[in-house]
Amino acid sequence: MAQVDRQQLLDDSVRRAVRESGFGRLLVSDEDLRASLAATLAARSPAAPVWIFAYGSLIWSPLFRFVERRVGMVRGYHRGLYLRSFINRGSPDSPGLVLALDRGGMCRGIAYRLPERGLREELRLLWRREMLMGTYRARWVN
Repeated sequence: MAQVDRQQLLDDSVRRAVRESGFGRLLVSDEDLRASLAATLAARSPAAPVWIFAYGSLIWSPLFRFVERRVGMVRGYHRGLYLRSFINRGSPDSPGLVLALDRGGMCRGIAYRLPERGLREELRLLWRREMLMGTYRARWVN
């Protein structure tokens, strides 16, 4: 798949392309995607700003709007090529590997602070990009 742009996430063309390719059964349903985002936001500390930690492609291509960017580190997780994917890399016959976080160690990356105004829309865009198949789990971390 070619590099995804913001408009493709806004109009949900990435998920539509997966459905049209015959692999829609692998996608999280629209309802479950909305529920995942709602549950994540419900667990948010109301006064705390929302930061997104990037450790892979979000570093150089976040696509969401942000108001601040900092070098960051998450302790208790490390990055590695742990996930097989035919959407981001490879094909159904020969899946490629993509980055994921696993427990233990630490991981350096970039932290993006999202604006409060339009927060839900920016997170919806991120969910459409990263939460396609329910592989990743959102976590609030320090």
